[in-house]
Amino acid sequence: MRSFRSNTEDSQQARSWRDHGRVDQEAVGEPPTGFETPGRVIAQGETEGAQLGASRAEKDQAVGEGSGAMQVITGASRARKGVLSVESLTRLLRAQQRVATKLPRRAVGAARVAAVERRLRRREDRLPDAKRKVEDQERVRGEARQRFAELPRHLKGYFGSPFIPYGIELAVVIFDGGALHGALGRAGFSTASVWYMSVAIPLLILAVNHALGVLAGAIGARLSAGSHLKVAAGVFVASFSVLVAALVMLTVFRAEATTGQNAALASWAAGHLNVSPSFLISPIWLGPAQLAGSIAAIVTVAFWTMAQEGRELKDDIKAAERLLASHEGELAGVERDIEGAHGERDGLLVDIKGAEVDAAEAKTEAAAHKTIHTAELDAEDGLAEAARGRLRSSYLYTEQIYGNGNVVRVALATVRRWGRRFTPPPGDSEGQPYRGDPGRNGHIQITPDEMRRLVED
Repeated sequence: MRSFRSNTEDSQQARSWRDHGRVDQEAVGEPPTGFETPGRVIAQGETEGAQLGASRAEKDQAVGEGSGAMQVITGASRARKGVLSVESLTRLLRAQQRVATKLPRRAVGAARVAAVERRLRRREDRLPDAKRKVEDQERVRGEARQRFAELPRHLKGYFGSPFIPYGIELAVVIFDGGALHGALGRAGFSTASVWYMSVAIPLLILAVNHALGVLAGAIGARLSAGSHLKVAAGVFVASFSVLVAALVMLTVFRAEATTGQNAALASWAAGHLNVSPSFLISPIWLGPAQLAGSIAAIVTVAFWTMAQEGRELKDDIKAAERLLASHEGELAGVERDIEGAHGERDGLLVDIKGAEVDAAEAKTEAAAHKTIHTAELDAEDGLAEAARGRLRSSYLYTEQIYGNGNVVRVALATVRRWGRRFTPPPGDSEGQPYRGDPGRNGHIQITPDEMRRLVED
């Protein structure tokens, strides 16, 4: 049958005709015999009948049992039956295979269940060890936290970063260097000597402060609990006293400098211009200030040194927490594996039972195969009969109305259009259908000379 389709029609037909859809066996533009939809078969019969009726061909030649249109319908029906037979046999073979492979499928399922159970036992054997690791590590972390909690406050540390004591030490060195540079600059030393001593002496003070701070921290860490407060109070009183002394000396020297400045101004106002001013602040006050800074640097280094044990315990706690997180992840992985193995085993057990159910279904399908296939073939016979009826009815209707109107569909002669030959499609014209002998062409007798002239023109 002339059933030509586009790509879209291919996909639609594959969905409309049950169990067919092997459209990859059909080339676009070729008649897909055996895979036509029932609606397409009926529509093709109607189209053929209308075309034959419009040409008012003789009934026996148009829709008789031996006519070409009838042969197309009969051949398409046989092709469809062949396709159905192949697919029916394929379904039967698959059903028989499902029945025959019931025991092997059960055996394969049992082997898979055994493999999963072995894997499950291995995972379950790992579970106690994984739990023990987590419990041991939790105990280690708890002990480290307990030891840290029992430490005195000065051993836990007052500074969260080493930059605090280092910054205080650096500030003291800068202060010492500035004070020393100012004092040496007025003492008559050379510039190189001033800079050398301004750098070297503060560095020496830095080394001494740091060494004393480390030593003080080591001693403070070994003091008894009652001695810490006494030592801290003594250091506070000493450093505060030195700082107050430095501020008092600065105040006194600044007052003397102001008095000297006022006296010089008064002498100049009285005309004694040869009087030299004396209002410089004495650098002696810087000594107590430098001492207070050194005490502060030593104390901060001492506190940082005493907190070494606390910092080590903090590191131990962090390491224990990291290791605990690793053990907990391992335990969670083992538990996930165990849960997954349980689920996989349950699924395989269901599949083993499902093999029996599937085999029983296959037996039923095989038993009903003949009945179903017979019904399918009967349906194809009915479809072919319906297509033939539609062919005849369409032919009779079209032939009758064309006859009533004394109209017949005729081929139109080739004409020249825009300088080129053009053959229009068949059209309707008044008149009766041509029933002449095969030696005539239409209603006109064409001689060889006339044919040669038409071709040359």
